[in-house]
Amino acid sequence: MMYFIQAEGCVGNDALWWRPNRAGYTTHVGEAGLYTEEEARSIERIRGTDKAWPMDQMQALCHHAVDVNKLRALTRENA
Repeated sequence: MMYFIQAEGCVGNDALWWRPNRAGYTTHVGEAGLYTEEEARSIERIRGTDKAWPMDQMQALCHHAVDVNKLRALTRENA
């Protein structure tokens, strides 16, 4: 089983996830890193604020969203 790592904090209502290779953070699960159970549990032990979640459970909770700023720009272009 593979895991996503949830970082402490959030952006709006979106969870914050570790990127691949521990290289930054993202709110987009499709851009999040996948970690083995051993890596995930090690990260949880070292960083008590971050949590490992099974990939399949988190993918089931995902939803698509539209950036309101991009929508506003499109509205202006179509006016």
